[in-house]
Amino acid sequence: TIIDYRDINGLPLVVTMNVSMGMLSPRVASRLQRHINGRVVVLEAKEYRLESQR
Repeated sequence: TIIDYRDINGLPLVVTMNVSMGMLSPRVASRLQRHINGRVVVLEAKEYRLESQR
């Protein structure tokens, strides 16, 4: 996977998602957590895409 490739080669990777880690399936969350070797930054904001569709 791209995550494995970048991890093996010491390359940075930025992952963004619109759900919290607690809402991910255990399988997906464990894959992401296994590769966390840096900083987790949580940005909480309202969903602007829903408003722009009106």
